[in-house]
Amino acid sequence: MSEWDEERLARAALTYVVMPGDGRLQKLVASEGAADVLKGLARQGNESFWGRRAQAIDPEKIACDSEKLGIRFVIPGDNEWPEQLSDLDQCEDIVGMSGSPFGLWLKGKGNLARLAASSIAVVGSRAASRYGVNVAAEMSARLARNEYRSYAVVSGGAYGIDAAAHRGALSTGRTIAVCARGLDDFYPRSNRPVFEEIMRDGVICAEPPVGVEPKRQGFLARNRIIAALTKATVVVEAAARSGALNTATWANTLNRPIMAVPGSVNSTMSVGSNRLIRDGKASLVTGANDVLALVNELGNSPELAETGMDRSLDRLPNKLMNVREQLSSRKWKSTQELSIEVGFPVPQLMASLAELQLRGHAETDSAGRWRLAPAGSGGQSPLVV
Repeated sequence: MSEWDEERLARAALTYVVMPGDGRLQKLVASEGAADVLKGLARQGNESFWGRRAQAIDPEKIACDSEKLGIRFVIPGDNEWPEQLSDLDQCEDIVGMSGSPFGLWLKGKGNLARLAASSIAVVGSRAASRYGVNVAAEMSARLARNEYRSYAVVSGGAYGIDAAAHRGALSTGRTIAVCARGLDDFYPRSNRPVFEEIMRDGVICAEPPVGVEPKRQGFLARNRIIAALTKATVVVEAAARSGALNTATWANTLNRPIMAVPGSVNSTMSVGSNRLIRDGKASLVTGANDVLALVNELGNSPELAETGMDRSLDRLPNKLMNVREQLSSRKWKSTQELSIEVGFPVPQLMASLAELQLRGHAETDSAGRWRLAPAGSGGQSPLVV
């Protein structure tokens, strides 16, 4: 309990008292300190909602309970606190949200500040298409480990694009999950294996404390943290009202680059992301190399430009796109399996796969199985990752 000084205990208590993303007390805490603010609220007692909650809180019990669960609490000034979160204090309200968090609850072996210092957000809808899932996984795997500079991939731990981004990053590197509920349980619970794998080398974090269930406000508050932690935000696939668009709005307010992956004009799952591109709010990207160039780590690097292959999705004929959408970035598939999924006879399928390989979109192994090719691989894979 020695590291839990009065200021840390008070900030931890305030995460119980104040709803996530409610920035009304932030300036007061910055000027007077969390301990004095918490005492002032407790003196109000039943006269206010915050007063009642502050009076009922036992900060030392909060500290003990969280430590028993392997959860740590970081605050501004700690070596694990990402300083870029303070940018939120200069932003205007978005849907009633504002301000940086009082602190963050963490689980995992990774150091949040170090990972977030070189990180990119990959976000999108929960109801994702196979195309969106494949793009998110492939892009995240490439961002998390490449020959130029590797990034931690940040996402929200949800179904669909979030889960694909985390899994892709885990296949090659590290990732950060920003959660909308307390870390005493995982949400969604079906993603528990993903969360457990993240914690081995990365970190999961949350603004809400232990015991707080996910609510709409929590998801919206989480989005601002995702945008603030990262150098840029990539929207892979987003419907017209996707929460990923809220993350993009925060990124724009924070003057962080926004990128979006184009989707079919006939897909409701890509209406929001396509609109970001159409309205000039996001740069169009088709893969990790585009993202790396746009965050100015590679600029006009000849290594990116001279890959010797055409990986542009918008130039693929429909028949090739149909085959590509059935390929996975992680799982090898036999020609028989792909023939059934695509609905092509094997000879026609083999011709399409050969063309995809020439274009750099597919690779094969010694057993004749196929998968999506990592950027820059040239379609040949000497080993299975």
